[in-house]
Amino acid sequence: MTQNRWNLPNLGLGLGLRGPHIASLLRQPHPEVQWLEVVTDNYLIHQGWLRRVLHRLREHYPIVLHGVTLNLGSTDPLDVEYVRKIKALADEIGAPWVSDHLCWTGVDGLQSHDLLPVPYTQQALGWTAARIRQVQDILERPLVLENPSTYVAFVGDELTEWQFVAELAEQADCGLLLDVNNIHVAAHNHGFDAQSWLRSVPWSRVCQFHVAGHTTYATHKLDTHIGPVPAAVWQLYAQAWALSGGRATLLEWDDQIPPLDVAVAEMTCARQHQDVHVATSQTPTQPKPKPAPRQEPKSAPRQEPKSAPLSLHATYVRFMQRIVTGEPDGQAGEYVLPCAQLQPDSRLAIHAKMYPLRLSGALTEDFPKTASWLGPAFFATVCAEYIQAYPSRHWALELFGRNFARFLRQRLSTLRMAADVAELEWQCIEAKLTAVEDRSFPIGIAGVSGEVLGRSQLKFAEGSRTVEVQRRVWRQYSGQLVGGRGAVHVRISSRGATVVVQAMELAQWRLWTALKQGLSVLQACETVARRWPRFATEIATCLPIWLHDWAADGAVVGVIWAGAERGQTGASPDGQAPDNH
Repeated sequence: MTQNRWNLPNLGLGLGLRGPHIASLLRQPHPEVQWLEVVTDNYLIHQGWLRRVLHRLREHYPIVLHGVTLNLGSTDPLDVEYVRKIKALADEIGAPWVSDHLCWTGVDGLQSHDLLPVPYTQQALGWTAARIRQVQDILERPLVLENPSTYVAFVGDELTEWQFVAELAEQADCGLLLDVNNIHVAAHNHGFDAQSWLRSVPWSRVCQFHVAGHTTYATHKLDTHIGPVPAAVWQLYAQAWALSGGRATLLEWDDQIPPLDVAVAEMTCARQHQDVHVATSQTPTQPKPKPAPRQEPKSAPRQEPKSAPLSLHATYVRFMQRIVTGEPDGQAGEYVLPCAQLQPDSRLAIHAKMYPLRLSGALTEDFPKTASWLGPAFFATVCAEYIQAYPSRHWALELFGRNFARFLRQRLSTLRMAADVAELEWQCIEAKLTAVEDRSFPIGIAGVSGEVLGRSQLKFAEGSRTVEVQRRVWRQYSGQLVGGRGAVHVRISSRGATVVVQAMELAQWRLWTALKQGLSVLQACETVARRWPRFATEIATCLPIWLHDWAADGAVVGVIWAGAERGQTGASPDGQAPDNH
């Protein structure tokens, strides 16, 4: 059996972790699932419950990080802070390796949220290899690079896809994630022989396999990760398994995701294709691809490119313009090759169509109440206008809607109501994304003396907040009628995967505000009662209920006990405040 050059382990059969499967895997580890792969970016932007889920799953499975926005091929400066976040997460969960894609995702600060193709030129090769080396220096571990699924080929290409990938891995000294579905899709779209791809793989650099499904259209195949793995992809996998001697194998299933048992059953089909080649093959012969020339001797220091190649940058800018504007490029043939089924601009249109669909889908998911208020047709129109007015400039798709409420206010004065609803929905998203600490507040406080609790402060979750909204906005958002006059004070906090949104009575809000300012419980009660005497009885009666609710809803995450050292929170083992005397 051949080994990868880093001796990274063969983890066996794994599953790409997706939202619908999280609860099942948390309830009971699945005996057939030997490891998990998670989309890195989801856990960089979500600092709360998802990060805790990752730690719980890590107790049962090795976890590999698989990113989608390293933007390795781009001519933009490398986002070093983003790479450092990946390293911190990888260190935190003990990821055996980190992977991403051979692609670029944006240029000149714009983000496509798509995996865009790199020209197979010597210029792009040297530039991308240098960026991968920079990433690996920060990660302090090998980066494992996934071969692309592509729909566009460039006029200036100098290498085949497999030549480019093999030489890139050599120059960058990185690992490879061989996605056999991507090979099948690209072979169909570009008319090359998938066997040529497999014969040229530098197997000592392959650390992992991906298998997945795809969608076949009249003009091309699209890497959608839908449904069971097609027979042709399993056949390629079996050949790759035999040639490599075996590698960790992972199933991706992202569209129409089935129950966990169905996905696991498909994952275990890989064993049948491993066994076929174990039974019918002798020890596989390692192919000997012609070594590509190095630019300098191994002992010589490598001269890293000081700036991005201008022609590569110009190609990316033109490509990105086509995606963001959606306007056809009648001269696309100047830099994009046609194929048997598609003309140059039609190939670009595959990516251009996915861009607004992905962004409008994010807005629909994030602003369901606003969408309901505006109606499907008008909401779709507003989304299209917003996408043009505020093109995405952050790698996290979750942040795309941060200017949506502002846009609604600017667009039309009659959209003020919708803008207010959207602002409330965005506050909920921010609460969900913000770090949420583990709760150490004893929800049942009956055993804690009132004197000790009164001298203590509450520790609020970072994402917890209150906002003021008009009563009609609250009615549209919640369907609840609230008595009285003036604004409604709404409390927002995150409890696991759920965002809790509750209207607060005025007395409760006054007390919350005082406690948020750092007053002890007793000081806050006295301050509010002294300034607004009419609230004194309500506070005295409802305080235990409010404390319980705030803790249960994730708004309060700890108690800074009176007399405790600064930062000490929670309860002593007997449920009492710690004795510091």
